[in-house]
Amino acid sequence: MRRPIGACPVLGLLVLVLCLADSGSGRAGTASDSIGDEQVPASLPAEVIDPIREDAASPGVTARAEVEGVVAPGLRIRLRGDGSSGHGLQFRWLQTWGPTAELDDPTSSTPSLIVPRATGSMAFVLVVRNAEAVDLVTLHVPIQWEGRDAVPQDLVADAGDDQLALVGRQVTLNGIRSTPRGEIGYRWLQVEGPPVALEIEDGYVYTFVPESPGRYRFALVVASGTAISRPSFVAVDVQSAAPMRSEATAVAPSEASGSTIATIASAALREVSEGPERADRVAGVFDGVAGRMELYASAAEAFREIALRLDAVLPEDLETRQRWNSQVFEPISAAVLAEFGRRGIDLARAETMAATLAPPARSALAEQFRTIAEGFRSVASSDRQSAISRGDTPHIDQISATPEQGRGIR
Repeated sequence: MRRPIGACPVLGLLVLVLCLADSGSGRAGTASDSIGDEQVPASLPAEVIDPIREDAASPGVTARAEVEGVVAPGLRIRLRGDGSSGHGLQFRWLQTWGPTAELDDPTSSTPSLIVPRATGSMAFVLVVRNAEAVDLVTLHVPIQWEGRDAVPQDLVADAGDDQLALVGRQVTLNGIRSTPRGEIGYRWLQVEGPPVALEIEDGYVYTFVPESPGRYRFALVVASGTAISRPSFVAVDVQSAAPMRSEATAVAPSEASGSTIATIASAALREVSEGPERADRVAGVFDGVAGRMELYASAAEAFREIALRLDAVLPEDLETRQRWNSQVFEPISAAVLAEFGRRGIDLARAETMAATLAPPARSALAEQFRTIAEGFRSVASSDRQSAISRGDTPHIDQISATPEQGRGIR
């Protein structure tokens, strides 16, 4: 069963649907000495014992962790991070492996927990930070009870690829490559960087708005039943100045004034795989949202609805979605941004997207959606005429979608 996409990014507008399909994997880190090899059960992978961390410890902060007490089901133990060095330290504990345990205070240097009635081992990441630096270490906690570690081998978190971003622009992290998809829960945690604003955690999608430049780092863990995966980390390097736009996606004001959004949509759709076949259904998405504009308080809500509906009608193949992203939605998004910029509305700003829509802006946005739909439908009409002239019968995918389709996808 297909999952909904989640929150839309501000800068890319329509690009969200396909940017979720990026391929690649997270970065691996180097080893830690939190526990000796002779104490590690052979059944646990090395990544569980060794934390993913930078090549060298952060200057001024060193994370150290140990366990106090008898680690047996039903007994209380204490995780000790008070041996960490540095001034003005803040602490955060995150369980990354084994049966779920409830920490009484994950932000304390010495939280306690009741050992769960389960077999195998637990692992916890301790993140220690102050105003200048951050460090982390993994603590491995074997449960003293006969049995085997029952964590599924296919329970793997994948936080996605490292990204570049801009101050004030929404960033979307995507854990869709985590496995097994459709059977797991997700948890995101910031482990490095300035505090973020407007964060939204929605399943495998996590969005936030950075308010200052720097490196932001996040951990993703997934869970199935009582099992929790090891963490996957992703970094976002935030810049204060906007980079130059590529020629493939940029639409200069002179171009936008000489070409309608419909023309751009039509030309873009003809160049993508399965474009003409899906033109009617994609057009129905934009018409449907345009007809419901009174229901959306902000532009962000309208674009979120488009993203949810498009997810149901676009090809599922990841490579094909990437082509739709670069060849269709990026040019259209750039044209919409340019058009609203000429009207004095900067949709590239997070606060503009989240602001309540005034009646003129609401009407203008609905107009743009209908114009995009018009461009898509012109491709479908042309394709059907060509099929009739060849004596072919139109494929079922070419039957027009109604504005009501996709309304239940939330």
